[in-house]
Amino acid sequence: QAPALVDNLLKMLSPDGSVRQLMPNEQQAEEA
Repeated sequence: QAPALVDNLLKMLSPDGSVRQLMPNEQQAEEA
């Protein structure tokens, strides 16, 4: 598990931070 890597992906996917809401859902992050 690499939070930094996920954080970078989220920033790249949605700089607005809307994707940040998916952060708590690790299941969705794993599928991505």
